[in-house]
Amino acid sequence: MKVSKRLLKNIGHEASYVQKNSTDFLNVTNESYDLIYMDHAESGDSDACALLHRNDVAIILSRKLLKPNGLILIDDIQTPFNKGMYSVPLLKECGFNQLSKSSYQALLRKG
Repeated sequence: MKVSKRLLKNIGHEASYVQKNSTDFLNVTNESYDLIYMDHAESGDSDACALLHRNDVAIILSRKLLKPNGLILIDDIQTPFNKGMYSVPLLKECGFNQLSKSSYQALLRKG
């Protein structure tokens, strides 16, 4: 946050900052977003991170936190326990198309 604040100050811009875990933030925000970037937690050697991502995607979808034509970008999808192993299939089941192919990240948009 310190780096971001300094960079924004140097270019004459401001931003709001929230320091919460992803699930808590998604449960309380009243905004909708053009882009949701998901890179929280570490993949490690279990599917715990992938479960977190899947649960957070369920919140995003149920609370309609993504604007029309909004994007979801999920990082670290080419690892043994990749972060998108459950969330990407869920998004596809809900009508999202994966715009990126053979990438370390999955970029998805509805329709």
